[in-house]
Amino acid sequence: MNQNLGISVDFQAFAALACEGAEVWMEFTPDRPVEAAFFDAMGSALAAANEATGPDGFGASVIPTVAGGVTILKYPPSEQALRDWLDLYTARLWAEGWGGSLHLAPAVRRPDWQRDLHAPILTVFASYGETPAAALCEAAVGWARRHGGPDEYLLSGGLTLADTTGELGRHLHRALEQRRMIGACRASAQPGPLARISLTAHGHASYQLYDPEFAPIELAQQARETLTIGCEYTRWAAATLTDRQSNGWAILRRTLGQKIPAPGWTIAHNNPAWSTYVPDAFGMQLLNDEHLSRFADTSKWAVTEVAARSYLVEAPDLAAWLRPQGPPPEILAAARADFGPAIAPADLPRNADS
Repeated sequence: MNQNLGISVDFQAFAALACEGAEVWMEFTPDRPVEAAFFDAMGSALAAANEATGPDGFGASVIPTVAGGVTILKYPPSEQALRDWLDLYTARLWAEGWGGSLHLAPAVRRPDWQRDLHAPILTVFASYGETPAAALCEAAVGWARRHGGPDEYLLSGGLTLADTTGELGRHLHRALEQRRMIGACRASAQPGPLARISLTAHGHASYQLYDPEFAPIELAQQARETLTIGCEYTRWAAATLTDRQSNGWAILRRTLGQKIPAPGWTIAHNNPAWSTYVPDAFGMQLLNDEHLSRFADTSKWAVTEVAARSYLVEAPDLAAWLRPQGPPPEILAAARADFGPAIAPADLPRNADS
């Protein structure tokens, strides 16, 4: 280890990767508790090192981890250029009051069954009215602990990081304050229950639950619980089946058995309009008074108030909605007719709020 000021640097490990033409993912672990100023200092150090090395500055990103933060070095042109960049980077970190250790990022490879899972997965999509707060992150992790396997992972900026601290909720919230999207997962080394969380800074969320011991319809009660996570923030939420794991709303349009007719901006942008409209009809949704006032016909739906102005709305034939192949066309068509003008028109403007 090379010592630069109060920061130990595993230069040989970085240089070995750089010589192979690989990106270098380096983690800085500070010698005192991480706080918001830590990530500011990492960003400042990154900018200073890149600026001083000219137009070919090769540092990128500040990615929160369990123990600190990661910066990516994209193909340093030479060992000397790498050394010069690291000297500038660590000098700025030290000047801003941060000592610690700079080493290769400790990413782990989740078991193949987790990463390559392609099966009907119970997925809840939610739109929140604000960035998920610390309490919601803790509630989400609590849900994952009840329904997933024993191993905890923080999913941050392309990294999968084992979290054995018991503080996954805190790390999830801390990372979300720095990144547009963050995730967490509870699973096990062998195929078994998996619970995955994906949150975005603009208020999109997805919660996914898979258990090879149960058919999707047998997870209906867990779906009801999932729909009410953070219901005090929820504009709209729905439970459905997708064929793979999701980041945010990225696979909303891969819902099994239906082609979502929602506006083109739906996946990329959260919107106050979801307090008024829904993207499509689903067999289980969390809705409010405004949604229900737009329904053409609620007579066939079970409507249960679960919080102030929040209602769990369920189809009478949940087994049809939670088939591995999704709802039959005639069931979906009848539901869309019942929802009527509550479904957002495809040309709804992105800035619509009613």
